[in-house]
Amino acid sequence: MLLAESILGSAGAARPSHDLRLLCFVMDRLAMAVGSGMPLAPTVRALAHEPDLAGGGIRRAAWRQRLGLVGGDLEAGRTLSEAFERHLQAYLPAHFVAALRCAEQADCVGRVLPLLAAHLVASIRARHRLRGALTYPLIQFTVMASIISALFVGVVPQFLMMSSELAPDGTSPSPALLQTLAAISAHLGPVLLLALGALFGLNLLRWKLARRAGGRRALEAVCEILPGAGGFLRRRGLADAAGALTAFLATGVDVSAAAHWAAASVETRWARRHLRQFAAALAAGSPGAAAWTALAVRSPLSDWMVCNAMARERPLEGFQAVADWAQDDLNRLYRRLLLWLEPALILINAMIVAAVVYALVGSLLSTVYAILDI
Repeated sequence: MLLAESILGSAGAARPSHDLRLLCFVMDRLAMAVGSGMPLAPTVRALAHEPDLAGGGIRRAAWRQRLGLVGGDLEAGRTLSEAFERHLQAYLPAHFVAALRCAEQADCVGRVLPLLAAHLVASIRARHRLRGALTYPLIQFTVMASIISALFVGVVPQFLMMSSELAPDGTSPSPALLQTLAAISAHLGPVLLLALGALFGLNLLRWKLARRAGGRRALEAVCEILPGAGGFLRRRGLADAAGALTAFLATGVDVSAAAHWAAASVETRWARRHLRQFAAALAAGSPGAAAWTALAVRSPLSDWMVCNAMARERPLEGFQAVADWAQDDLNRLYRRLLLWLEPALILINAMIVAAVVYALVGSLLSTVYAILDI
């Protein structure tokens, strides 16, 4: 129980968002070397001199130092899991070190480490794609807000002055529109400052919550009920759950033990909840295929993969296939999001600009027609 609580505590802690590219590079190269049978300590020492880590820069120097510390621990007789736990734990998923420790006990690091590294790289890349997809609307919103602000700061005051000169006695046919435009133009500065302050405060609150285990789970719980974000979180949770099960199964343990350790170490709330149900069903004596299909993960194809592998007594192949399929499905969802997001944002921006221009031009023409009594 103490080990499970320790793993859950580290799972809730936020990992640094920087250096992920270098982390992918280090883990990918290390997994290739270990899978080829190369000794660990010389491999880690050689990684520090790779071109991607050479040269100046604080991050590269920091990673060279971390690899040097890992190599020193290996030369001092510590295991790879102990060295990672001491120097790289803050950058790795919670199940990474636990699965690596099980692999060392079963003497199968060369088989488990490539699986862990592949899942880590795929998960980081998927997270970056999602952040990129969410950053694009923010950029579009910033551009749109800048255009509208420029209209209300530079164009609307000139328009109001022209309208007052054309109709000094207040005979404009659309006084309500003119009053609305004047109010917006007069209070635009404070409104923009309040909006920027609110966005900054929300971002700071999200960052604070993400650094706490309870806050991170609360954010995931809120996102799960959202129509669009819920599908992404379910697929990501499925990929995390299948990836963790694959890593522990590769160490030679049975499905029940793998489900128990994976449930104690995965990070996403959806994966943790479903893996606990899966482990409880297996502990109660349910067959593996029935216990998995009872989870209702909303993916008949993944259910068939697991059931087929269970029937052939090869659960490792089934969960590995589910992990690969879930990552591919995440990439497909990202591509679909970007495919529809860009034209939708362009259309919304065009409609907003057209509405503002139509209101200005229409009011001006109405004022002119009223003055000329056309």
